[in-house]
Amino acid sequence: MDLSLRSCFYRLEDNPAAREIGNRATAWMVGHGVLTQEQIDAGGTTFQLAEDPTNPSHLFFTVLLATPGGGIPGSSDAGSLTSYVATIDRATGAILSAGHANW
Repeated sequence: MDLSLRSCFYRLEDNPAAREIGNRATAWMVGHGVLTQEQIDAGGTTFQLAEDPTNPSHLFFTVLLATPGGGIPGSSDAGSLTSYVATIDRATGAILSAGHANW
């Protein structure tokens, strides 16, 4: 809902504010062993930034890892998608938690 954080690109390249939140969250995730830098940098990895629907003072930053193998021979489609989410305090930018998402 916050237009200042809206991005139309899966790596948030078109919005400096969203990209900065993503950079802080991914650095935290790497620093705390949730993900590796290689996973963050992988070509199929995408990012999403959303407001927490249960708490408007929080944001969710999702890292979606894609593994190759869509099941069709010769396909480059993703074989599986795995989500990791950081919960971010909207006012301070502090990362409150991060881990494997169950959605």
